[in-house]
Amino acid sequence: MLVEVTVPRRAGPRSRPGLTIVHSARLRGDIDLVDGVPVTTAARTAFDLARRSPFVEAVIACDALLNVAPRDRPELERMVRDRVWPGTARLPEVLEAIDPRSESPMETRVRLILVGDGLPPPVSQYDVFDEYGRWVGRVDLAYPVKKLGIEYEGAPFGEGVTSRR
Repeated sequence: MLVEVTVPRRAGPRSRPGLTIVHSARLRGDIDLVDGVPVTTAARTAFDLARRSPFVEAVIACDALLNVAPRDRPELERMVRDRVWPGTARLPEVLEAIDPRSESPMETRVRLILVGDGLPPPVSQYDVFDEYGRWVGRVDLAYPVKKLGIEYEGAPFGEGVTSRR
C-alpha cells in the first residue's frame, strides 16, 4: 500500500518505502475532516493527481473521484483556472476528457482509446430498452444512434483470470 502525505513546507517527515511526502501549499477549502482526520477534498486530490500523473492516469483518477463526489467538479474547474502551479498547463485537456459516469479504470481507458482514435465520445452507462420500452440492461459505453454498445468485462477484483481447456 502506498500512502501520500501533503505537507505545507520543506520541514517535517521524509519519504520512506510506502510513504511519499509531497510539499505543496494547502489553501483554504482544500481540507476536509473525515472522522477527525484532516484529508484533502476530492477536488484537491483530483487536482494534485491530475497535475502529477501521466494523462491517462490523470483522467482515470479524476473520473473515479468525481464519480463519488460529483459536486466537487466546479471546485476542481476553479482550481485548474485559478492556480498556476507546476503541472497545471495540461489540466484543461484532462478536464475535457473527464467522464465521472465511468465506473472503472478500464472503461476510462477504452473511452480514451476510442476518442484518441478520432471517434466522438461515447455515452457512458447507457440504458438499453427493447421495442416496448422495457429496460433490458446497461452497457458501459454506447453510440446510441449507431445502436452500438461496448462492454468491458474484466476479472473480479482480486481474482485471477482462468481459462477452460
